[in-house]
Amino acid sequence: MIEHFLTIMKNKGKGPDIVPRELDGYRENIERLADFGEVLTRKDICEITKLSRHGVANAFPYEGKYISKSNFARALARMGVIEGK
Repeated sequence: MIEHFLTIMKNKGKGPDIVPRELDGYRENIERLADFGEVLTRKDICEITKLSRHGVANAFPYEGKYISKSNFARALARMGVIEGK
């Protein structure tokens, strides 16, 4: 990761910068989560995904009791879950 950053910094101004591409489905997932706050609890995730608390705890990257909306949307996109399709 640091090598990637150093390559970008070394090549800055010598052509187009490399910008990470957003995952397919990320925006759709963020829009679906608009009614929720910036952080989600396991209970929120259980309601959204219809998974058990144990399944949710193992499937998503929690920081303590919560997961940020953006991390949850990104995890769904990595799993190939695109809401609304």
